[in-house]
Amino acid sequence: MMFSNPLKSEFSRHVIGLSFTTAIAQVLPFLSMPVLQRWFFTPTEFGIYSTFVSVASVWIAVASFKYEFAIVIAKAESDRLRLLALAMSITLIIAALISVLGLIPGSLFNTWQGLPESYWYTFLLALSVIGFAGTQILNYWLNYAKQFKSIGIAKIVQSSSGESAKIISGFLKLNQFGLIAGRTIGQLLSFVWLVFKVRPETKGKLKAEFNFKKLREIGLRYKEYMLFSTPSAVVGTFSNNLHILIPVQFYPNHVIGIIGAAYAYLAVPAGIISGSFSQVFYKRISEIESRAVLMAFYRKFGIRLFLSGLPFAIALQFIPDKWLTFILGNSWDGFMTYAKMMIWYILVWFVSSAMSFIYIRLKAQKKMLVLDILRAALNAGALIGGHTLYHDPVITIGFFVVAQIISYGIAILAANYFIRTSKLLS
Repeated sequence: MMFSNPLKSEFSRHVIGLSFTTAIAQVLPFLSMPVLQRWFFTPTEFGIYSTFVSVASVWIAVASFKYEFAIVIAKAESDRLRLLALAMSITLIIAALISVLGLIPGSLFNTWQGLPESYWYTFLLALSVIGFAGTQILNYWLNYAKQFKSIGIAKIVQSSSGESAKIISGFLKLNQFGLIAGRTIGQLLSFVWLVFKVRPETKGKLKAEFNFKKLREIGLRYKEYMLFSTPSAVVGTFSNNLHILIPVQFYPNHVIGIIGAAYAYLAVPAGIISGSFSQVFYKRISEIESRAVLMAFYRKFGIRLFLSGLPFAIALQFIPDKWLTFILGNSWDGFMTYAKMMIWYILVWFVSSAMSFIYIRLKAQKKMLVLDILRAALNAGALIGGHTLYHDPVITIGFFVVAQIISYGIAILAANYFIRTSKLLS
């Protein structure tokens, strides 16, 4: 039966366990964010913060060249150690590059990205890349070992420390810099915690595999992750953040802050739960060789994910707008208007992103890249077209929502087609 007892399978137990710790990790942000919005930070400050998060996300997407994906499928321990070392080395190089680019006279590097001119923002950007990308890399190492509990605890460390730092910065009146610094602190502490968790297992072994010749060899052997998965991740992340990166060129920061906050309330928990699911999903599909089994597995859990999110999307439509302005203050008027629209594409994105590793499993990175480029073009066109025609941020975001639903729907349908036609399956 399609909907058998979920606790009977190891896969479902891992998903439930990781989702549970992820849910715990989200309690603090949902408790602290209304406090931060009501008493400490304005929509304008949240607008600058949202822009930083979007810019950092794009840089994080390119960090490591996605070699951590290969850790899960590598058979030999020496290969996994080399992939771990290679991914971390590239991440540190990218962070160093950001730090150097920030020294360009006139703060052009920051200005080009829509960030404040101060070099401190560049420094936090580099640290954010190390913290978040480093955490992702170590998560895949733990994924192979099926240590999903450790992955979940790292999320709790990130959430609790990051939100605490934001609240402290609010008391200290550090404006948007405090928001950004708090987020970065949470990412770094999560990374440090995972380093101590992984170190006993890799101590001595990692050093033996860490030399240029070995890293070059493993990099060339798994080069498809650098050549196709990385561009796809960058384009996909850029596309997902276009609701900030393009409107910030047209509308004031307080509008961007409201859009960014509405997105955060919906997409951040959906993304973390989706990410938790995808970690276990990737491990499971890497073990399936049968076309029929993989197709049934993909469809079954796609339906489960959609049905799990649908009641929330419907319920959100009945929440009065005044409830949010009463809680957050009148400066956040319009919040629910954006949230009620954006939840529909986030629902489809939640399903698609949770199972996006199907493309890597089928070695369809080239096809995935093409789809991501088309999606980015469609989303950018929708935002620019909406603004050009109506000069209204609400209508502009409405165009974006429709474009996202269409593009993610196509991605889900395309995955079904690739499973049916893949030569890697029997």
